Amino acid sequence: MLSTLLGRKLDERKTRLLNEGRLRERAEWDAWLERMMAAQSKGEPFTEPPPSRRDDDANGAA
Repeated sequence: MLSTLLGRKLDERKTRLLNEGRLRERAEWDAWLERMMAAQSKGEPFTEPPPSRRDDDANGAA
């Protein structure tokens, strides 16, 4: 019974952490998209890589 309760709590924690990560990722993408659209509307170049590419660069991948 205790192991079932602990297992359920771990599952809840994993789910919560996953959801928080998704919200954070979505916020990064939304902010990037807003900057890109603002630059385009002004006719300015926009060379900032999207969030997924920045993560790749930070991890040493190309």
